[in-house]
Amino acid sequence: MTALRALLVAATTAALRVPTRRELLVGGTTSIAAPAFADPHEFAPSVVEEEFSTGKTGLLLLPPVAPLRNSYTWVRAAEDEAEAAGILATNPAFKMAVSNSLTERGLKQASDAAKKLKDLGMANPRIWYCTGRSSTQTADILCDELGIPHDRMMPEYVMLDARGFGAHEGIKLKELEKLHAQYDAKSRYLKPVEGEDGSYAESVEDAYARIRSVLSNCETSRCGEEIVIVAPGADLLSIASAMLRGDDLRTHFKNKPPPGAVVHFGDMAATAKPWTPSKSNDPGPAWAAAERDRLTRAHDDRALVARAQARGHQDVDRLVDAHQDHTIRTARLDAQAAARQATADSQNEKNAATKAAAEARKEQARARRAARVAADRERILSAPQKAASEVYRKPEVSQKPKPAAAPAAPKPLRQALATPAPAESLELLPEDGLLAAIPLALAMAAVGGSSLDSKEQAKASYAAKPQAKEAWLKYKVSARKRREAEAAQLKAEEEAAQKAAADEAALAAQREVLIHAKMPELEEPCDPLDELCKANYENESDDAWLAQISGIIADSSSEE
Repeated sequence: MTALRALLVAATTAALRVPTRRELLVGGTTSIAAPAFADPHEFAPSVVEEEFSTGKTGLLLLPPVAPLRNSYTWVRAAEDEAEAAGILATNPAFKMAVSNSLTERGLKQASDAAKKLKDLGMANPRIWYCTGRSSTQTADILCDELGIPHDRMMPEYVMLDARGFGAHEGIKLKELEKLHAQYDAKSRYLKPVEGEDGSYAESVEDAYARIRSVLSNCETSRCGEEIVIVAPGADLLSIASAMLRGDDLRTHFKNKPPPGAVVHFGDMAATAKPWTPSKSNDPGPAWAAAERDRLTRAHDDRALVARAQARGHQDVDRLVDAHQDHTIRTARLDAQAAARQATADSQNEKNAATKAAAEARKEQARARRAARVAADRERILSAPQKAASEVYRKPEVSQKPKPAAAPAAPKPLRQALATPAPAESLELLPEDGLLAAIPLALAMAAVGGSSLDSKEQAKASYAAKPQAKEAWLKYKVSARKRREAEAAQLKAEEEAAQKAAADEAALAAQREVLIHAKMPELEEPCDPLDELCKANYENESDDAWLAQISGIIADSSSEE
């Protein structure tokens, strides 16, 4: 009994001894290397260890087997920009980014959290906070609201970072429940798939080890103080609540505190009790490792399929773009060709219209010429008969008898017409010589016994009238199609021409009477209409007919 008593005294002395710094560091390394309570049957605290919250290693025994040395209050960091946008952002590489800054609502939540701490009676607590942007801003607001000096703020650079979800970084926060059901509900050791961008993935056990390290540090370095822990995310707070109260870690997500939530744990004296061995139904680390490998392969396969689909979409988009470019280029070329063809067609139509207008003008000129020729022919054929009848009604003037002369040989008509007298001129013909010469020739033929009888003259006159009328009608139709103004002008010109022709016919008749009195009878009557008219209308610029008429007048004057 004496030996046993001595052993108990030695054990009690060793338990009450304050651990050194080296022992604390060794204990922290051991806690990270081997998670606590992997098998509750292999480890159970002794009666002496249950008197304090930490064992010989300096690690906090969870759930607490004795009251804690300090009073703990956990504050979740207020709402930041990423949470307001509903995006999961846990990568520590961006924890100081602007997207992790507090929103206006987050600032109010932090101020409300400070009021709750005042209501809990905290006058000068020590603040342990994560160095992330949202947690730092929340801790600063708490410090300012509570009037705490900044030397009582203890930054934690790694252990209080938000729980990492690896490949699921950046998903919507409303999908976080699916991740809890996929990983945390199955095993506390099951980690999410690692991210390709370096985002780390943590299981519930990993977060448990980090929280235990922070609490152990507080328990071994401080005593009898009020400690406020500020950390981002709901998982750290829910896991800390489960591990301090002895709940199953696989159901920690059922209690989800909002941003800015304040949870007061105190020293856990009311719930601290000795451990009772119990059998765990967790599949264990081995199963978790195999399951994680399977999930990783499935994730890689999905990523491979997604990349293949993305490449397929890119190929399709490239083909579509090429087809669209070809279609647009073809359409542009077709449009240019159509424009050129339309321009050519327009030019052809313009040329055709110009040609048609020229042909119309030519047709109008031909119609006017035909009408003028027909009118002249009608006037020439009808005027000699009237003039001849008037000539024969006049009384004969008695002339002194001339001595008979030897009959001279008659000259041919062409020679007589072509030989002008040397002393004669064209004073009797100041105007158009043709209009006077042709009736003169007809009168000569009538007086001299021309072979052209009255029936033939009437027939020629009858045949000329329809031709003149038809030409005039064609001319009027063509002029009316062209435009009404030109038709009116042409009509006025025609009326003026008719009046001038009537005046000219009257003068021609008078001249014909005068010339007929001076013209001798021809031995060989002829019809000068064919020769003179043909010469005149074939070439109107030819003035040879004036010489012929001059010769006729000269002959008639010499014989007088």
